[in-house]
Amino acid sequence: MNLISRKEAKEQGYNRYYTGKPCKYGHVSERDVFTASCMECRRGWEQTYRDTNKDTETYKIRNKENAKRYYRNNKEEQLANRREYYIANRNRIEAYRRQYYIDNRDKCIDAINKRYAAKMQRMPIWADRLEIAKIYRECRRITKETGVVHHVDHYYPLQGETVCGLHVHFNLQIITKEENLQKLNKHPDDFYGKQISREDCSTSDAQGSETNQASKAEEGLCISGFES
Repeated sequence: MNLISRKEAKEQGYNRYYTGKPCKYGHVSERDVFTASCMECRRGWEQTYRDTNKDTETYKIRNKENAKRYYRNNKEEQLANRREYYIANRNRIEAYRRQYYIDNRDKCIDAINKRYAAKMQRMPIWADRLEIAKIYRECRRITKETGVVHHVDHYYPLQGETVCGLHVHFNLQIITKEENLQKLNKHPDDFYGKQISREDCSTSDAQGSETNQASKAEEGLCISGFES
């Protein structure tokens, strides 16, 4: 590690500097340019804080919000890193998944059946099955041509916590497998950040006639508040 003074590090725009001298606790480590604190000490303090507060509700909420914010601000970098990790460890990851299925077969089958049932319940009679099929064919084509596995995702999740989407073509989007596994059942505003909503593809409790539900979706009204 190259020696550099705090002043020189500031002038060159670095966040850390290294003098080779130990801190008062004996750590020979980099130091923070702004506070002059030892990075080894800081890591210890942060770990102690996490161990002390990790079970508190405030810590969990704040940590979750920070993780969401960091992902939104660094989405492309995060997806690229996950893609590289998957490619470098594909055999180990797939082996783990196969073993997990063997060890938890009942749990996996139950999850598959639950999702299938949810998809059928969210497909109204007016859904355009031909358009839905086109999207799935396009997803397979993109996967084949790019060599990158893509999934058909429900923009508004079928089993969201606050809003449940419909299994209709305008609620489907083609994204990479890595992005889909990160998105899961998250509301698009939580995952992608606040943005203009698509034309309606979500539904509340299926009250009223199916004709009314179709009319509401076609008019672009977002019907929220369904708890799955």
